This record gives sequence, C-alpha cells and structure tokens, in this order.
Amino acid sequence: MTTLYPKRYKGILGYQSEEAFLADWLAFNPTETQWFHVVSYRYEEFRSICVTDRKHTHFVITNRSSCGDGESDNAWYCDSLARLFDYLQRLVDVIVANPDGFNDYVAHNLPYQQRTGRIARKELNRIAPKFKIEVEDRETAVKALEDSVKEHSRPHLKTMTIRQYCMYYRIANEVYEAYYRKRGVVNHIYKEQPNVPEKLQDIAYYTRVKFVDVDRLYNIDSPEDFIRFATDHYSELGLSRLNVIASKVSQQSWMIVVSNSYSTNVGLTIEVAIALYKAGVPLLIRDAEKLLKILCEEDYVRLIPNSYHNYMGYQEEGTVYELPWEYECSDDGESALTLEQYNAIVSLAEWQDEELVNSIA
Repeated sequence: MTTLYPKRYKGILGYQSEEAFLADWLAFNPTETQWFHVVSYRYEEFRSICVTDRKHTHFVITNRSSCGDGESDNAWYCDSLARLFDYLQRLVDVIVANPDGFNDYVAHNLPYQQRTGRIARKELNRIAPKFKIEVEDRETAVKALEDSVKEHSRPHLKTMTIRQYCMYYRIANEVYEAYYRKRGVVNHIYKEQPNVPEKLQDIAYYTRVKFVDVDRLYNIDSPEDFIRFATDHYSELGLSRLNVIASKVSQQSWMIVVSNSYSTNVGLTIEVAIALYKAGVPLLIRDAEKLLKILCEEDYVRLIPNSYHNYMGYQEEGTVYELPWEYECSDDGESALTLEQYNAIVSLAEWQDEELVNSIA
C-alpha cells in the first residue's frame, strides 16, 4: 500500500502524511463491496447481457460484431456467456446455501443510492432549497393550473391554421429559450429578419427554428393545410420533451395543449403554460393537478437509482431524484449534496423493502 503514496507528491497533493492520503483514497474509492445488476435485452437477432450498477455500464456481452457489417459473432458470445454464468453460478450457490443471511446482508448494506423510496417534497426542499420549483409569476401559475384542473378555459378556437399555430409556438419557444439561458445553457437568440412583414414574422420565426419552409410548402391560412402540416411532422411540433400541440376538441373547436414528458421539465412546463395563458390562449395543461401539487409542495419526490428517461407519468410522485453515492457528498461546494443533506434525506425518506430471495426446495 505504501507505493500508492509517492513521496514526491506530498507537497503537491497537500497531504501531511501517508496515512492521511490513504484515508482519503479509501473514502473515495469504496471497492470493498460492489453491487452489480445483470440485465438482458434483445434487438432483432442481436442478444446482449449488460452488467451495470444501474448508473454506469461496466461491460456488455453481445453477439453483435464490432465490425462495420454488423454481423453477429455467436461463437464469442456463447463462450463469454459460459464463463460469466459459471461465475454467477458460484455466487448463486452461496446465496442458496444461506438465503436468510443474504437477505439480511442486502437489507443492511445495500447503498441508499441503489434503493427506491420517496420523500415529501416539502422536506426535500427544506433540506436542499435548490430543488424547489420556482416560477416568476406564482399567482398566475396557480390560477392557470387550477383552471386546467377544473377544465375552465377561454373560448375555444373555431379553426386552426399554420399562421395561428406559429404565433403560439413562438410564445412558447421564446420562454423555452430564455429558461435555459438563465441557467447558463447556450441557446440561439433569434433576431428579427429585416424586411419581413409583421404578419409573417411568426412564420419566419418557426421556419428558422424548425428548419421547415411552411410558407412555401403550405397555405398558411388553410385549416385543411394545418392538418397536413401537423401530420407531416409526426406530431413533433413542440419543444424537446415538452409539446405545445393544437388539439381538436370537437368538430368546430380547437385548444392549445401543453404536455410535459420528463419530470425534470416541471419548472419549464409551468413557465411555458403561463406565457400562453397570459396570451389568452384556450389552454389545456396535461397533468395539471400533479404540477399544481409540485408547485405547492404537497406531493412526494420519488428516489430511484437511475432517473435517465424517467417520464412524469411513470409514478404517483410528481418528480424523481437520483441520490448521489454517499462518498460523493462533501462540503466543498462542488458536490450535489453535502453529507449533512444526504443523511437528512436518507433518514426522512420512506424506503421500499428489497425483494427477498427465497430458499429453493
């Protein structure tokens, strides 16, 4: 172990002793116990076994060749699987010999980052205020969400055209862009093109954002062409994971629908909805009741090992959060949570029991 601490690094790394270095090394390299998850999946004729920790992929065994032709390599695949399953069989034999001991070990040692639970949003926001969903005009946000919950709306539109839709899209997209710029994400700033008549400015805006020459391909004032326009785009008229859609409510009735996908889009969704609401648009906000509870801190946050591609409608809770590993938490200002915040969340959360392994007769 002494070779891990070269004497020449003493001054550069700032450690006063070899023991201090080793203590720091062990704290941030907890390799005594590693928890792995083995999953299998298929795509057409290809098969894969993936070993992960539900956050990162450690390795993949697949019959898909790395060559450009994409042909399967079944011989290598079968040989690799045989060696993996031989190792797994030895692990399973140990578990089968003492299932109660294994269950007890998992219950007391599985890291909280790998568990599933939930915590009251109000408690999470109190512990880590940065998680609180804030909007610029809270009063209007509450009113807009309440109206959608009660299905109260401005008078519906009798027709929908591309010209009308592009106006609503511009309102939404300008809020979308501004939201991310405030958070340091570089977005395009679309300046008005010169010599564009005012009545065509929304069309020009949509054309530049979506790279579709709508005024050349369609009659922008034709209700029939709006249907063709929407169909041609496979309903992808909205923003990334946040759709702003013109929906036909009845034979002679249209509304604008704001529909959120990812639970991480909650604040953005509400800001976009507020802008459209203020513009007097007949508006329907999907999941308005859930969004209202989130804004008023009346719901729960689901704690899960991996939040990637987690959609808002997957669970009862409003949003999800992926806890960091305990060893990643520190007071240096660069960690997602301090150790004190981490411990407070862990102690207040309601944790699901892990599935038990039963003995085999």
